[in-house]
Amino acid sequence: MENSFESSSEQGIKSLLQKYQYPVLTITLTGDYKVTYQRFLERENSPDRHRGHVVNDCYPEKKANHPKTLKAKTISYENFVYGIEKRGFDAFCVDGRQIKVDTTDFSKINIGELFSQIAAWKEEILHD
Repeated sequence: MENSFESSSEQGIKSLLQKYQYPVLTITLTGDYKVTYQRFLERENSPDRHRGHVVNDCYPEKKANHPKTLKAKTISYENFVYGIEKRGFDAFCVDGRQIKVDTTDFSKINIGELFSQIAAWKEEILHD
């Protein structure tokens, strides 16, 4: 499954995993909150963002000079961080197995190492 999982999702996911006996590995994409906040602002104000993902009350339009060309109203940095911490996005982990990936600088992510960690986890569950 892929999602922005949060603390309130934990019980439902645990129930599904227990019912269907699925192993789980949580891969948490995280990073410097100031960097992720700037990315959030850029996405929210992009006229290319799919309207289903816009979380404010304004839809940036692609057309220049469009009467609704407004800057999206958004939450403050403090409320952004509070939401991450309060909702448990960075702490979410269902089965104790978690890989955290720092996405502050995408060029520093070692994809090969990440795939190796996932493969090692897969081997471990196949031999249990």
